[in-house]
Amino acid sequence: MSVVTAQGGEAEASWRTTQSQSSVTAAPLRPQPARRGFCTSEAATPQDGGSITSMRGFMRITGCLAAALAATTCATAVAAAQNGNGAPSGTHYSLNIIGVPRDKNSNPDWASGHVIFVNLGTKNVTVTTKILLSQSAEAGVFDVLDKNGTDGEASFSLPAPGSYTIWARALGTPGGQAKITTCATDILLTSPGVICSTQNEVFVRGTGKSSFRNVTDALTTIVLDPVADAAVVTACGGTTVSLFDPCLQGFFWQYDNNGLKLLQVRFYPKGA
Repeated sequence: MSVVTAQGGEAEASWRTTQSQSSVTAAPLRPQPARRGFCTSEAATPQDGGSITSMRGFMRITGCLAAALAATTCATAVAAAQNGNGAPSGTHYSLNIIGVPRDKNSNPDWASGHVIFVNLGTKNVTVTTKILLSQSAEAGVFDVLDKNGTDGEASFSLPAPGSYTIWARALGTPGGQAKITTCATDILLTSPGVICSTQNEVFVRGTGKSSFRNVTDALTTIVLDPVADAAVVTACGGTTVSLFDPCLQGFFWQYDNNGLKLLQVRFYPKGA
């Protein structure tokens, strides 16, 4: 961060005492090379000639202190733009993807809350869940439609990308990890098949503090292989396809779990 230093005033300054006015002369300031983040001065020798009152030096020091205060205020303002966990500040929608060691029983209230249950898997055994995605009819609305992913599929609705950002972090017992890849059905195939993005996000639960990171691109776009997916690239007009682009259908997040107990996902309005 660049710190802009403030300069003291150059007008002659004086102050009153109970006796006669007095001033203490000092050698002038020798010009210094510009430096970022430092307030420096160097007194010239008497041979350099000229004199200024010591009050000017006082004002210059005051200017340095003001600059330091301004820099601290600026840094505080930047820090306030994010929480201590790395996520932006402000209102958001939270989704918790929870890994469980066994299937959940049938429940009539599966379409509620901010939770999706998926199979836990282990460090050496990957369990895959499809989180089916549908476009919400109302802008800014996110909703869990089916939170039981332990049977292999869950369902979630969200707006078309562009008005929000997505942030996520791994929590739970250290050692687990999960990977999310955005996929869709390739409608150009004679026998429709699945096509997945070459880009994905891997979340590893290490020891210590876990921080959010921006995963918007990976969770709202499919990056196509220009060779293997050449026909789709032609149909979609490029190698990057946005979520809910009509050139593909049946969008979903492929969630590959290797023992991660909790993935926290947050959706923030763009600009937050």
